[in-house]
Amino acid sequence: MASRDDSITGYRQALLGLNEVNEPHITFLTILAMQHAQHAYDIVCAIETHIEMVNPNAKLPAIYLIDSIVRNLPQSPYKFLLKKNIVHTFTSVFEKVRIN
Repeated sequence: MASRDDSITGYRQALLGLNEVNEPHITFLTILAMQHAQHAYDIVCAIETHIEMVNPNAKLPAIYLIDSIVRNLPQSPYKFLLKKNIVHTFTSVFEKVRIN
């Protein structure tokens, strides 16, 4: 089993590749979240930080990732952890994303 630091570092690295809505990559990140549910708090923090830090065009794919995690892992701690900041997260994304 990977250490906490290795798990979080790996998840952050995988998040960097989420630049566009890419269903296989979102599925991969969802599965990774499932496999490392014992680090759910840190993974949620990584996702929220990723959303804050990336350019506006890369924010929406992370929203799709949140949706995928919540829908596919309903019995995990993710739903509870993600709902704590979901209003702020969504608001910050939609304030910065330019609708074409």
